[in-house]
Amino acid sequence: MELRGGETIIFNLGDIKAKWRLSKIDGKLVKIFDENGTYKQMPYDNFMELLEKGFAEIYKDTEIEDMG
Repeated sequence: MELRGGETIIFNLGDIKAKWRLSKIDGKLVKIFDENGTYKQMPYDNFMELLEKGFAEIYKDTEIEDMG
């Protein structure tokens, strides 16, 4: 899946479940906004590791609407 920004990322880290909005991927940084609208950055490699290990899933806006 090509990431362009605007996608929703659902993180599931044990008891913590968070929904973030992807702003963009800039070089080796993933730029996101958390549920409160706070801007954050994460190293690209860490982000990819979370995806690969199943701790994060990416949804396009239409998929989130279908989830309810």
